[in-house]
Amino acid sequence: MRNYYLHIAIVTGIGLFVLVRYMLFFRSNRKDRMRSNGKAPVLLHLPKAYIWVGAMQFTFSMACSILSVLPPEALGGVIVNGGIEISLLFLAFSFLGAVLVIAPLVWKVRLFRDEDYFLYTTWLGRTYTIKYTDIVYYTDSEMYLIIKMPKRTFYVDPMALNRHLLSHMLRMNKVKDLDAMSEDGCMTIRLPRVYLWVGAFMAVFMSVVVGAFIFLGKSEGGVIETLATVLLFSPGILLGVFYVLQARTWRIEVFKGRDHFVYTTCLGRTYTIDYADVAYFRDGNHYLSFKAKRTFYVDVKAINSEVLRKAFQRHDVKKVGWMPDIALFRKRR
Repeated sequence: MRNYYLHIAIVTGIGLFVLVRYMLFFRSNRKDRMRSNGKAPVLLHLPKAYIWVGAMQFTFSMACSILSVLPPEALGGVIVNGGIEISLLFLAFSFLGAVLVIAPLVWKVRLFRDEDYFLYTTWLGRTYTIKYTDIVYYTDSEMYLIIKMPKRTFYVDPMALNRHLLSHMLRMNKVKDLDAMSEDGCMTIRLPRVYLWVGAFMAVFMSVVVGAFIFLGKSEGGVIETLATVLLFSPGILLGVFYVLQARTWRIEVFKGRDHFVYTTCLGRTYTIDYADVAYFRDGNHYLSFKAKRTFYVDVKAINSEVLRKAFQRHDVKKVGWMPDIALFRKRR
């Protein structure tokens, strides 16, 4: 029962904080509308579908979180007491659901046709006035539109409505495009920075879960159950580390007018590959792969991934389907 009361206190405190925080936000939001001098801005916002997805995730995770710390005799003995570590795990997932609910209601970008700035409101309700002349660079990919300022970085969700209008305004105000070809004719293919944050979150979150089971878990299984838990969550930690390495190290450099390109793996190993040495390439829905003594893979969500595809076509590299052997087998029959 002690864990139950502690959990109820935590949830109540979080709820009160969120309520007070967003009461203050909506109050400040009226001031923002007054500062716009009556000029109607173009609004970027998230789809309402995010609210329903987040609400379902929040409700389910919060229910599981509370049920996992109820005493075993609750509800006729059908409840299995999972302990405080299981409760915290579900509480973390409920927090992600709450973010999905709050973000569409609060996050927005307001563009002004004849102004040299736009307003960016985070999902926590804080509003920033961003001048186009203060932007260091921006990058636009299938994942996120990223705006780099001297002291912070802003992100625009790929599903945000009217996102293309922000890209248009950035180009119109001559903001530096990081993905444009450099002066020496080099185009860099790399993964979006969101991979770094997702990987870091996965690695840290899974490590916290494993640590909670090791130091807080009090189960009858003892060492065997603790070892099983570590083995269960270790792949998630490794996958998170892999995403971090991919985002920080992996890249491809394609040069204009040259007969080779440079491929750097997530471990930092670099390969200089001639187009003439590429036996073939495959273009799939999720990965582009090519064979040059060994097989290399390129995530189609990588920024500028289409540059490598066009380079292969320009150098007449053979393109094959994902299942070429089936066609060959049918031909022989």
